[in-house]
Amino acid sequence: MIFRVLGPLQAEADDGPIPLSGQRPRALLTALLLEPNSVVPVHRLVEALWGEELPDAPANALQQVVARLRTRLGPVGTAIVTRPPGYVLVVDPASVDAQCFESGYRAARSVWSTDPVRAGALLDDALLWWRGPAYGEFADDFAGPAAARLEELRISALEDRAALFVQSGAATEAIATAREVMARAPLRERPVELLMRALHIDGRVGEALEVFRAYRELLADELGLDPGPQLRDLETQILRNDPGTARTQRPPIALTASADGGTRSNLPAQLTSFVGRKSEVAAVTALLATTRLLTVTGPGGTGKTRLALEVAAALSGEYADGTFFVDLAPVTDPALVVPTIAATLRIREEGWERPVRQALDEHLRHRRLLLLLDNFEQVLDAAPIVTQLLAAATGLTVLVTSRAPLRVRGEQVVPLGPLETAHPGPGSLDTLARVEGVALFTQRAAAAAPRFTLTEQNAPAVAELVSRLDGLPLAIELAASRSAVLGPVAMLQRLDRHEPLLEAGARDLPARQQTLRAAISWSYDILAASERSLFRRVSVLGGGFTPQAAAAVCAGEEAGLDVLTGLTVLADTSLVFPVPTGDGQVRFGMLQTIREFALDRLNVEDDRTGAERRHAQWFLRVAEDAEPGMRGPQLVQSVVTLQTEHENLRAALRWSIEHDDADIGLRIVGALWRFWHLDGHLSEGRRWTAAVLDLPSAARRTVARAKALSAAGGLAYWQGDVAAVRAAYEEAAAICDEVGDQANRAQATYDLAFAYGLVPTKAHSRQLFEKSREMFESVGNAVGVADTQWALAMMTGLAGDYATARHLAHDSVRRHRERGDAFGLVDALSELGRAARELGQFDTARSCFLEALQGLAPIGYRTAVAITLDNLAALENRLGHHIRALRLAGAAEALTESAGGQVPPEFADLPDLRRAARAAHPEERIAQAWAEGRAMSLDEAVDYARTNGLLVTALTGGARTE
Repeated sequence: MIFRVLGPLQAEADDGPIPLSGQRPRALLTALLLEPNSVVPVHRLVEALWGEELPDAPANALQQVVARLRTRLGPVGTAIVTRPPGYVLVVDPASVDAQCFESGYRAARSVWSTDPVRAGALLDDALLWWRGPAYGEFADDFAGPAAARLEELRISALEDRAALFVQSGAATEAIATAREVMARAPLRERPVELLMRALHIDGRVGEALEVFRAYRELLADELGLDPGPQLRDLETQILRNDPGTARTQRPPIALTASADGGTRSNLPAQLTSFVGRKSEVAAVTALLATTRLLTVTGPGGTGKTRLALEVAAALSGEYADGTFFVDLAPVTDPALVVPTIAATLRIREEGWERPVRQALDEHLRHRRLLLLLDNFEQVLDAAPIVTQLLAAATGLTVLVTSRAPLRVRGEQVVPLGPLETAHPGPGSLDTLARVEGVALFTQRAAAAAPRFTLTEQNAPAVAELVSRLDGLPLAIELAASRSAVLGPVAMLQRLDRHEPLLEAGARDLPARQQTLRAAISWSYDILAASERSLFRRVSVLGGGFTPQAAAAVCAGEEAGLDVLTGLTVLADTSLVFPVPTGDGQVRFGMLQTIREFALDRLNVEDDRTGAERRHAQWFLRVAEDAEPGMRGPQLVQSVVTLQTEHENLRAALRWSIEHDDADIGLRIVGALWRFWHLDGHLSEGRRWTAAVLDLPSAARRTVARAKALSAAGGLAYWQGDVAAVRAAYEEAAAICDEVGDQANRAQATYDLAFAYGLVPTKAHSRQLFEKSREMFESVGNAVGVADTQWALAMMTGLAGDYATARHLAHDSVRRHRERGDAFGLVDALSELGRAARELGQFDTARSCFLEALQGLAPIGYRTAVAITLDNLAALENRLGHHIRALRLAGAAEALTESAGGQVPPEFADLPDLRRAARAAHPEERIAQAWAEGRAMSLDEAVDYARTNGLLVTALTGGARTE
């Protein structure tokens, strides 16, 4: 029996196809095949079959359709089993073509590096399952997300096949396959790269360069973007006749495409093999089939995280909306658990009075997803939040690692013990080699010392060493990392000598943890004095660190310490580890267990207060260095920097509050407020700002306090707290007057105008804007002048003087362009577009709005995107494109809700689109268009607006796509 969904729905028995007449039986079978061997609830099946037009007795009607489908399937109909709260189709996964395709694709990826010929054959076999669009007639209905995911995998598989052809030098096949992918997805970069490489291999350099040129023009025309740096580098290499090494020769580590085009998994790639734990992996995997909250417990160093990652990777195909790793190691405040989960899922808190918790609940509610919450022991007070998330999202499963159980309802606890160690007494070499702890040591030792092998001579010492380390994976790996300089016997001797020191320092710790601390202590004690000092001091960098940050917290070290060399030594001994970054910069991290040891040594042997003070001072510098970039060409880079260092910035603020150091605290919040706004941390930013402003040492009327008050007002403005906005801005202005700070007084005057409102009747606001413009000009603040021109343009336009508004907005656009201020340019372009629209200059208006969207894309700022979509909707309505206007406005409404409520009314002036559309369209079509817009994701809405609803012509073959 085979069920086919990769094309028109088909069911084939051994004796031939089974007729499947009737739309609802076909829909039912498709709905069950979306989740084979899983119970699909009755309400979801009813929704799939009838949508909003429900029958009088939905459950009874569904039973009748089930009966008809069972009859049509004949003997196979018994596979449809009634199982509360719905029905399940019990099938062999190998009997569903979509499952066969995915398993074949995974098999191809697994042998790519070792047998590329075999990988290519497996890819060919997997792709043969496709007969047409996935889920056929239901691809645009309830099966849409699953169909989109499979189509994305199909394109990825074709890309991988083209990459294998390139790798093997089969240029003709590579060219044909790459062109096929480009016809399906003309805006994707990877097939363009593959086609260029294949053409170059085939000696067709001119064609390769023409492909790049055409792709560059397509991106510019359709998205207003340039090709990525890697594709531009490839063009340069081809011009030099040096194509380099194809970066696409190796496949991605995991299937990461989700139904909505977002990230389906963020599981970190593992650089070493997983040894042992087969029974534990099987047990946890089996339990997750029946429980939605499972906690793996055990002391530090038992390998809880690695085991959980192995299980999550194995189950990734079971969760349609992804598997996500949430690192709680740097988080010590339970209140930050929800924001950390939200940040991992790329959920932003933006807008007015919409808590990040609400945003997280809404995101998870209708998704089938696995969250791996790692290192929960430091935030156990947040355990009730986990059960609340599970209650709100029935498709959510949570896998936790923690040194202690959460002790909440529904929790299944799996204690993780040590690895298997050898039994006392002699044993054969083969027997010892199969012992989990010995196997782990052998593999890691061979990585540190390639000549190391397990022999009859050293095997007893290895077995004893592993046993003395109680089979703890981290302890074993630390010991094995020294194999280049020490043999197993010498390791045992060193371990013996360090046990008294351990007992004197940590008698109250569990035995296994004592042994782990002994291994860490041993690795620590063999370091040079300067390396030990470096190790102690970088432990205050809880959010990871750069060599520059390490050097800053180690200030005062004796001359001659090379921080990067010292970090390399620490990495070689597994006391820190390098962290890959997207920009190629060097960054390091430290396992939490090791960090605790280092902090303990810092307390005993060093000046922790001094190290933490230098930490706070360094990250004050990081915040203030990034601040100008938020209003300049480095906007995206500044946001990325602050995202990366967010946990260290939190630690610096925490230190400033605990030590009543208002100078550091006030300056950090003053520098960070715009980042908190753009990156969706409004509530958190307001908490930090309020706490710093309340410090006794913050009471002095200083410029730093004025700037922090300005930050408090800005954050309150975007949460609609009008009273707090006015109070903060007025005090900031008063302080600037008292201290004679004209530069910040100009900003305070500008800010205060917003507190009084932007409607035309607010004459005081206009006066404040005009005064602030004069003050900005007098202090040479070009960005401030440009901002004021934009604000005056908005007020003038709201008063109906569109010609003057256009002039002011045009001047603001010019000034922002000259400054390279991407953020301010977006606002100015939107206002220029509104003025042009009201003056009947529709092409200019559209151009302005689309350029504004392009500027917003790298930021992901939902509120501003919604405002721009509303402005575009008003333009389309003016042009008589009512359905398009309704879709854009519907998308804007959904984005505004997801951002937390409503935007200030002066930022968009949307007419009654439904009323305008009724003259040309029935009410049903109007409602449908609005719903279509609301269903769009942010990326889909932006793409729809950019493409102007037209078909995009592909680079080759004249193929078209929506």
